[in-house]
Amino acid sequence: MLQLYKNQVVTDVSKQQVEIRKLELDWYTNNYWTLSSQASLLAGFAFGQITNPVPEETPFLLECIYLLTTTVAMGFELCVVTNTTFCCMWGPGLALRGPHGARSVHIAVENLRAEQGLVFAFFLSGLLCFFASNLLLLWCYFEYWVALVANVILFIFFLMIVFYAVHLTAVLRIDDKDAVWGRIDALAPYERIGDLDEQYVTEPVRRKTELYDRGQFDAARPMAGMGMGMGMGMGMGEGSPISSQSFGGFRGGTEREEDRPTSSSYWQ
Repeated sequence: MLQLYKNQVVTDVSKQQVEIRKLELDWYTNNYWTLSSQASLLAGFAFGQITNPVPEETPFLLECIYLLTTTVAMGFELCVVTNTTFCCMWGPGLALRGPHGARSVHIAVENLRAEQGLVFAFFLSGLLCFFASNLLLLWCYFEYWVALVANVILFIFFLMIVFYAVHLTAVLRIDDKDAVWGRIDALAPYERIGDLDEQYVTEPVRRKTELYDRGQFDAARPMAGMGMGMGMGMGMGEGSPISSQSFGGFRGGTEREEDRPTSSSYWQ
């Protein structure tokens, strides 16, 4: 009974650690979904710009640069949508259904953390290219002075966006070296606990099935001991029709050492 109580204590502590890591998992997942929604919106805008033809009198160089920046913006945002979709699908799936228990949760959270910087860089690159394409779009559709005034206004707003982005990042963002993680190193030895049903029921049955399929497992051998015990219980002796010679050297209920099967020969 004490063993059951001890196992319950270990299980409760492991569950509490997993609940802490689930907070991190949800935080990364929400970040990815936010980036995915914004990136899909920008990719849709960029696709709409590509499908609309520019005026015929647009200079060739200006048209090429405009289409290049628009295409690159859409490509970066599509990369964000693709990466975030896979992260939100496979990350929680690994944490929930991973074969290594709590270690699978740690692997999922750490990989989501590692991918976040790259995905965010793709998003910012696509945003900058989208802003540049809109500046060039004004020169394609409007006259010189109109495009110039609009570009100046947009550039002022761009500087404001950069200022607030840098300010909020400096105030709110935490470096990885200063951040607190949900993994408790003191509980690392208990992370090796696997699935008891898999270890003691499913895995032995699977191994026996593989041996049976390869022809190395004889189901009649375990029954031989049962038949021997039943025969000896019925009073077989030296003069009986079925003597002890029929049971591989068992005499008087004692097994000879040379006839005792080893563990390797038993399963072969």
